[in-house]
Amino acid sequence: MRLARQAISFDPNFAAAYAVALHCYGERRDEGWITDDDLAEGKQYAVRSVEVGADDAFALARAANFFAVVLKDVRTADVIADRAMAVNPNLSDAWRQRGWISVLLGQHERAIEHFHFAMRLNPLDPQIHLVESALAHANFFLHRFEVALSWATKSMARRKNYLTAVRFALVSYAIWAVLPMFT
Repeated sequence: MRLARQAISFDPNFAAAYAVALHCYGERRDEGWITDDDLAEGKQYAVRSVEVGADDAFALARAANFFAVVLKDVRTADVIADRAMAVNPNLSDAWRQRGWISVLLGQHERAIEHFHFAMRLNPLDPQIHLVESALAHANFFLHRFEVALSWATKSMARRKNYLTAVRFALVSYAIWAVLPMFT
């Protein structure tokens, strides 16, 4: 965060620096460390990222993520994600963010398509466990518990302590194992 702020102070039009800062805020939120001051500054950075990064798909994807996940403004995130994909339809991170926004909008089939495309674009992504876990998430809400369990298991094989994958593995297995008793 310190380096992103320093880069922004050197060049207030450097969209990638805002993107890195927004990623840091997202991580802080995931860990439960985000403060009200962080939210205010993060929102300013997200707005600025969209302004100066109109031609930078990574900056737009990070801004979309921040609006969706941190600020819970999914409609704004939806518009920004579309812009990111228009700027660079080959950026797997933009497809991953687009997928998560689709999940949050309840468009799970569409989200699955986005996640699969992100994986095709970057099958060696060091964060592919995030996409696999997202596929577990989307399939779970489509009541495809065995498929959700499979994706969560793949995600956990890559990163054992990724709690989102662990949660979806547990609940998917519990429902999948018990469901036959009630059908």
